[in-house]
Amino acid sequence: DKSNQKICNVGYWGKDCIKCKNCSLNGYCDGSGTIMGSGKCICNIGWKGELCNECDMGYYGSNCSKCDQCLNGICNGSNTLFGNGKCICIKPFIGENCDKCLNNLYGINCSKQCNNKFCFEGKCNNGINGDGKCNKCPIGYSGSNCLNCDKYHIKDKNNLCKLETNLSKICNSIDFGYSILDDKYGNCLTC
Repeated sequence: DKSNQKICNVGYWGKDCIKCKNCSLNGYCDGSGTIMGSGKCICNIGWKGELCNECDMGYYGSNCSKCDQCLNGICNGSNTLFGNGKCICIKPFIGENCDKCLNNLYGINCSKQCNNKFCFEGKCNNGINGDGKCNKCPIGYSGSNCLNCDKYHIKDKNNLCKLETNLSKICNSIDFGYSILDDKYGNCLTC
């Protein structure tokens, strides 16, 4: 007969209606109000500990707020009641979520270095999805790695691209040379 079955008041558990632990507002007592359960605190998401008074991994601060998603770093204050939840990146990663590479590094692990001296301002297509090719070439250079000389430029003895100043070479180029009248390259029919 169920009418004779003992039921505990809320805040008590088990067949002897033992007082529940104080799980604060961060969890609840397993079995509270019943003759079943374990009496242990079942913590809300973000909380842990015997009394649900500690932050779980990936949560921080006095309210155990969820940390930012730190892909290649750790959350400031994770697993503590302190911190600000911002990512602290592991080198060579940077960015709000530690999902970008330090300048001039590229590749999945940001382990490849863009050290092409011919890239404009030394900058290449860096980042986790980067390929190391130059974003932009300095004046006089062209190609994905800026190793070729641009139109009307030639390599000097130091293998650097310099502006061609020999008018006869310019005038005989397939791009119709330099127009003295218009002071520009290309499309002049005579020099």
